[in-house]
Amino acid sequence: RFEQQELGLESPRRTDLHLGRSVQMLPSGSHFITRLGNADDNLAVWRQLLPLRGANQFAKLQNRATVLARADDPRSGEPLLVGWTFGSGRVLAFAGDTTNLWWRHGYQTQHKRFWRQAMLWLAQKDAAQSQDVWIQLEKRRFLPGEPIRFTAGARGVDGEPMERAQLKAELKFPTGEKQPIQISPNEDVWEGTWDEVLEHGEYELQVSATFEGKEVGSSAGRFVVVQRDLELTDPTANPERMRMLASLTKEAGGKDVRPEQFNDLLQEISGSPPESHIEIQSKSQLGDAGIVTWVFVCLFVSVASVEWFLRKRWGMV
Repeated sequence: RFEQQELGLESPRRTDLHLGRSVQMLPSGSHFITRLGNADDNLAVWRQLLPLRGANQFAKLQNRATVLARADDPRSGEPLLVGWTFGSGRVLAFAGDTTNLWWRHGYQTQHKRFWRQAMLWLAQKDAAQSQDVWIQLEKRRFLPGEPIRFTAGARGVDGEPMERAQLKAELKFPTGEKQPIQISPNEDVWEGTWDEVLEHGEYELQVSATFEGKEVGSSAGRFVVVQRDLELTDPTANPERMRMLASLTKEAGGKDVRPEQFNDLLQEISGSPPESHIEIQSKSQLGDAGIVTWVFVCLFVSVASVEWFLRKRWGMV
């Protein structure tokens, strides 16, 4: 219990709970978790790793517990890694710390393999007999013209990457057409990119792997190219653009209203309902109105009479 212990950097370590020295972690036997090399050189690989700066002490181990690694001596050293199978589950207790030193001093492969195998053992995947091909997309939704980046790889029955495996990738279009994609190895994974513009729709990346001429397996990953919506391209508010729109529609009543003026705007709207203007088109014929008709007839007769009088006077008739 914490209330029974003194906390702080200046507090002395309890010798009954901690080992007061650096310890070299060594496997106490052949086990899936502690297999960092071949059976002949596995112990030598462990001796190359940096010592741990400290470790806890197990007070008591159950009879069914299996010691997988010890400190300094594979046979008589203090237990550092203990496994226990309980029913259909598994438990793993690790008393050491600072395994990050392995990663920081050039032993990234051993560090990654140790912790990966520990997770596989806990998940009961240590006895898997099938090889695995995987593909991982950068994301599942892309915009038209956005590059499609992905990584792929193949794992053996031991969960380790198959370095000599050969991978091929194809892109399946919504129409069913397939086109190959150039992929290249990068350490223990394969990387690929599709740079051409794709129309909106659902696509599928297919990856297959072969090892020494034999097919290992295949995997597929689906993604969607969404149709670009210009309205939602920039969903954030743009006050400058709103003020510009308000100034352009000022003659029609547009204006810039700050958030703190919103209540005043509501009162203004409720106090002055908008005016509605309705345009009505009407049609009329010349004979519909009597006065207008007689005026037009008199005007026509007068013009015709004046024209006849002038022609008569000028001798044109």
